[in-house]
Amino acid sequence: AQEEAELLIQAMCYAAKADGKIDEAEKEAILGRLGELDDDEIAYLREHLEGSVDLDSFTSKVPDDMDEQVYAFSLMAIRLDTQSEAEYFGKLANGLGMNGEDCNRIHRQLDQPEIFA
Repeated sequence: AQEEAELLIQAMCYAAKADGKIDEAEKEAILGRLGELDDDEIAYLREHLEGSVDLDSFTSKVPDDMDEQVYAFSLMAIRLDTQSEAEYFGKLANGLGMNGEDCNRIHRQLDQPEIFA
């Protein structure tokens, strides 16, 4: 459970950084999903918000049964409204081995624009 939580936190942090900046709405979206955090959890979150994005390494750690959950949590962390974010989600989907149809279904469920043809 701890590893799954860490993957989901990292997924949200990476998505928030996809456009090169983390705004207050993105921080609130992440914190709102995490609830109350202890000092270690805050430090872990801060580390991932400030660190660099290594998408290949990250997606290689995601178990197959968590692909859709990781994608959805990533999408919940942001408002998809820039080209760089769309490109990030294309790379994320590719890294997770997800098809565009499944991704677009998640986008519809989360009231986000569909980006896959």
